[in-house]
Amino acid sequence: MVTIYFKSRKSHASFTGLEEATPALGKHLKNWNNNHPHQWQPATDIYETEDKIIVLMEIAGIKEEDLTILLHQGTLVVQGIRRFNYQSPRAIHQMEIPYGEFNVELHINIPVDDSQIEAIYDQGLLRIEIPKARPKQIHIIKE
Repeated sequence: MVTIYFKSRKSHASFTGLEEATPALGKHLKNWNNNHPHQWQPATDIYETEDKIIVLMEIAGIKEEDLTILLHQGTLVVQGIRRFNYQSPRAIHQMEIPYGEFNVELHINIPVDDSQIEAIYDQGLLRIEIPKARPKQIHIIKE
């Protein structure tokens, strides 16, 4: 069984780059952001096969160097940031794409083989394959 926790962290970077792109709007957003910390959560699918757990995250537009993936004591942590990269817009008429930091923690309640985990980032999807641990046969040595 896998339990999903979307952990909130106080973040002052939810509009990363937007403050610099539009100084007047950026000043307002910085004040709003200080009072309303925000993180977005990527769409995440988790499924299990006979031999592995597969996590899919929709994180289009994020550079690999802006991603961190860790597995520690049964918790998979995926953190990243989507930066606002547009050339100084004069005005923003609609903004539905979330920018800034995200942090997802998945608690995995079954033994896994952490030496064989693979992460593949392709066409906006992050795919993390976590192999389940297999029982190991212990051989008795005769003295």
